Amino acid sequence: MSYLRNKSPVQSAPENLYRARPVEFAAAILASCLLAGPAVADFDDVTTVMDLEDDFQETPGFDTRPANDDESDWDFRVGALVGFKPEYEGSDDYESVLAPNWRVAWRRTIVLQGKNLRVQYTGDNYRVGALVGKESGRDEDDNDNLEGLGDVDSGWSAGLFGRYDIDEHIRLQAEGRQEFAGGHSGLVVDAGAEVTLPFDSPLLRAYAGVTYASSDYMEEFFSISSKQSANSGKPTYDADAGIKNVTLSLSAGYDITDNWVIGAIIRYDRLVGDAEDSPIVDDGGSRDQFTGGVSIAYQF
Repeated sequence: MSYLRNKSPVQSAPENLYRARPVEFAAAILASCLLAGPAVADFDDVTTVMDLEDDFQETPGFDTRPANDDESDWDFRVGALVGFKPEYEGSDDYESVLAPNWRVAWRRTIVLQGKNLRVQYTGDNYRVGALVGKESGRDEDDNDNLEGLGDVDSGWSAGLFGRYDIDEHIRLQAEGRQEFAGGHSGLVVDAGAEVTLPFDSPLLRAYAGVTYASSDYMEEFFSISSKQSANSGKPTYDADAGIKNVTLSLSAGYDITDNWVIGAIIRYDRLVGDAEDSPIVDDGGSRDQFTGGVSIAYQF
């Protein structure tokens, strides 16, 4: 399903300047974002910031082809995002993030964005594909509530994804990722439905879904072994595979010009089942998780 942009140009001096030198201007934005981004201790922190960037993949405006006067096979996006997220999955403490928001795509078939490289085929009302991406780990120094639990290394995953547009307002989507190197070595599957709300501008979408996690994932992030119990003072706990969380989110997008887009997203995750009952969450954490951000970008 494609969302048509308003092609009526906004005749202003600033926009004409942007159109005249898009590559130079975009490069300046990206350089500024990189210099302004937060200092991070290790790659796990960088990957976690990319989780927020990937939320913008399907945000209105950010998932459409930019206005290219020359109909190039290549699409580029550079911009910045600012947001907030829990310090770890299940945390009651939050931190702010500032990061570049970028994408490189060839014919919308090969897409490199954030932590994922996707190869996809897009039909009239569906999209299917495969991906390879970086998976977040966890550092026990991220939060006092993790002291004594040790680190979970970051890793690499491969997976499949698909979406199907029932009509112009309702979309079904799913994505599965199996980690094959490092980290938790587990499987995570997201599935849900998205509804485009009846507003022309800004575009608004609401999403509801669930996430399944395998026993390997749950063991790394929510179980507590005898050794971890002795080091942390928390009781031992064995988390099994199952539904890990339910998700509700609302995203919005607005085309400032043919090339400039601004978007926002707010997401609520409710940890359930063995994830909710873990001492990491129940004692000093929270089953209610909020993530949000705002991004502005130049697409060409």
